Amino acid sequence: LEYFLEENQNSNNLIGRYISCYFGHTTDFNIRYDSSSGGIATSLICHLLENKLIDGAILTKMDSDNPLRAESFIARTTADVITSKGSKYCPTSPVKVIKQIRNSKSEEKFAFVGLPCHINAIRKLQKKYPWIKEKIVLSIGIFCSHGVTEDGTINLFRKFDINSDEISSLRYRGHGWPGGISINYKNSCEVFIPLREYWVPLFSAYFFTPPRCLTCSDLTAELADISLGDAWLPEIEKNDNAGTSIIITRSEIGEQIINSMEQKNEVRIINSNVEKIIRSQKGIINRKKINIIPRINILKFFGIPIPNIDITLPSNQKHYFGAFLPIINVFFSDMKIGQRIINIMPLNILKKYSKYVLKHCK
Repeated sequence: LEYFLEENQNSNNLIGRYISCYFGHTTDFNIRYDSSSGGIATSLICHLLENKLIDGAILTKMDSDNPLRAESFIARTTADVITSKGSKYCPTSPVKVIKQIRNSKSEEKFAFVGLPCHINAIRKLQKKYPWIKEKIVLSIGIFCSHGVTEDGTINLFRKFDINSDEISSLRYRGHGWPGGISINYKNSCEVFIPLREYWVPLFSAYFFTPPRCLTCSDLTAELADISLGDAWLPEIEKNDNAGTSIIITRSEIGEQIINSMEQKNEVRIINSNVEKIIRSQKGIINRKKINIIPRINILKFFGIPIPNIDITLPSNQKHYFGAFLPIINVFFSDMKIGQRIINIMPLNILKKYSKYVLKHCK
């Protein structure tokens, strides 16, 4: 997909090509506090709509009719955008919405927000279908370590004794940073579970993860115009309970938009360097990049189909044990017996096991 890469980009084999790296957040405190990290994605789309740089954006929100599932849609107003803020730790399919913009007015332009796999799909579609390239003028990628299956949410509810039939709305992130899951019941009661209390024991070790995530090496949405993620740094975590985003601009249009937003005081950003970005994502980068070749080799050994992947990254024998554990967890948690065992295991035991897995994935 060299077709989408610009000549003036810098290059790094762990985060891809880029123009600039920043840490930052929106100046709208309410958006920042209710978003996953710094609220940049939400404010960015609002900026594009308000300045008539786009006519709509393909976003994802939780389904109002089925609050346990996500739905992708075309946002045409800032009010639409606000409904989609925050991460969705469940299956999403924004690429499906592309067909809805084909019959839009000829002059209409759109932005697209998605995970690295979604951005990859968009780039391939743009290369094959010129009308998609003309319609989607900006792609915003959200960092992703791995996805979570629908069974993951169901088992999360079981683990925390939550009655899914009585839920009226659900948000996976928000209420400050790093925030947590907010569950609103039909009787107006609300339950809040901090991110670390549910993510670390249930999802961080690759329980309830789609198998395809095992063969993905793209953490930072390397083909996006702008990539956004959580700034997991001790110095930030210590002093920030509202949220700070990593911002990587990868195209001239992406760089121009971020600078324009700063000039209008819509965001506050500070320059960073690649080393600091990598340090903030070190454990996840190791799992996504360094451990992928051992994972692929193990999957091949067991006869599991592998997509065509051209990756030349360093690895050695010591990575095979760390690569094997996530594979076991993915397939174990996909079985009913595995889900029952996970459900009866105390959270503190699951947390210790997950930390053991993460330690050996480095």
